[in-house]
Amino acid sequence: MKRILYVLSVGFLALTSCSKDDNMPNKQDSSKPAPVLVQRETYIVGDKVTNTRISYEGNKISNSISSGERVFKFTYTEDFITKSESFDKNGKLESTTEYTYEKGKLVTKIRKEGAESEFYYKTQYTHNGSTQIGFKNFIVTAATQEEEEYGSAGKYTYINGNLVNIESSLDGKDSITTFEYDTNNNPYINIKGYNLLVGENTSNFNNIVKRTYILKETISEPRLTTYVYKYNTKNYPTELTISYHAEDSVSTETTLFSY
Repeated sequence: MKRILYVLSVGFLALTSCSKDDNMPNKQDSSKPAPVLVQRETYIVGDKVTNTRISYEGNKISNSISSGERVFKFTYTEDFITKSESFDKNGKLESTTEYTYEKGKLVTKIRKEGAESEFYYKTQYTHNGSTQIGFKNFIVTAATQEEEEYGSAGKYTYINGNLVNIESSLDGKDSITTFEYDTNNNPYINIKGYNLLVGENTSNFNNIVKRTYILKETISEPRLTTYVYKYNTKNYPTELTISYHAEDSVSTETTLFSY
């Protein structure tokens, strides 16, 4: 489950809020029938196949295991995902990501590599109005807690629970990424707290059908990614094929979903 894992690591999805809003990610409706949850994913790139089994406690994700090689474990505080950990096949900790919230909204994400890293990475989020979230990335020295801006900064725009626009600046270069969606169910929509993990493609309510990346002030062509789905009778995807369009070539990857 490459997308959900690397969203949370993999890194993988989204991504319940205590203060409901029509545009921003919000809390799942507890009056709905028993939630549909992804139990297994098969990720295919060329000849390589990776199978992932996902386990839950109710509708809270507890762990996922990918082809016996990597384990992801998730920790909740009440209804919020507050930590995800990645372990290799020998049980060695590879990375930890911690999430903090204020008034039901994500405000910081901290990612640490290994058990004792000299540095770690921090993303700070600022919620501006009902649709926009600013973000800024830092590198932090563990011993002194000194922070230095590192990586990109910008803002996310959400409409109806879907990330529709990313404006980002990195090393003086500005870019914009836009997303288009269908009206069907995102496979991860019923995972408790997942929709609060802003900025993740898998945290949306619906499914992306087109992604366009444009690097401003250059003559390069936009980078296009397209997404094609097969659906079950409940409008959840059973198969996703992603195509990455380069100037004169297209590469693809496929994910199969079981519920």
